[in-house]
Amino acid sequence: MGSLRCVDGSSLVVCPVPAFDLGGRAYEVGLELRREGRFFGSVGPGCAYFLGRAAERLVADEPPTGELFAFRRERRGAVAGPEFTCVVRDSPEWVPEGGAFSRGDWRVVRRAVVEAWDGAGRGVRAVLTSAQLARFVADLLDEAGQTGLEPMRPGRDRKNRETSCHERR
Repeated sequence: MGSLRCVDGSSLVVCPVPAFDLGGRAYEVGLELRREGRFFGSVGPGCAYFLGRAAERLVADEPPTGELFAFRRERRGAVAGPEFTCVVRDSPEWVPEGGAFSRGDWRVVRRAVVEAWDGAGRGVRAVLTSAQLARFVADLLDEAGQTGLEPMRPGRDRKNRETSCHERR
């Protein structure tokens, strides 16, 4: 389970949960969002694969910018459903060197903005450093592995792989 402290001071907990097919077999992982301990929304399935790709991008030689992941719950007839997104942004920051007349310099600060929206349009936002984001994604992938499903990774094919059954929670 991944836990985030949001900008408004609230807590957002993200829990991987297995997604089941019509036969009751788990086939992928979705995410359940809880704000302050109460259900906030659920997104997916298909989250484990994209979280695995995000983890690979976070440790690449050139860290990502732009949208890292975006999960939605598509509901028939609904205008909007819950969303869980992460965008990595670079922004310039002035760093003064010292006294009033000394020269400073600009540096680029990279931050991840993680947002969650419920189906009624209420949203929360958390701002993370690169290290915090990498830990958060790694924690989600570790927990996704505890659902009994091995998170899908790019370059790996699970089409013909037997998956274990899980009881609905």
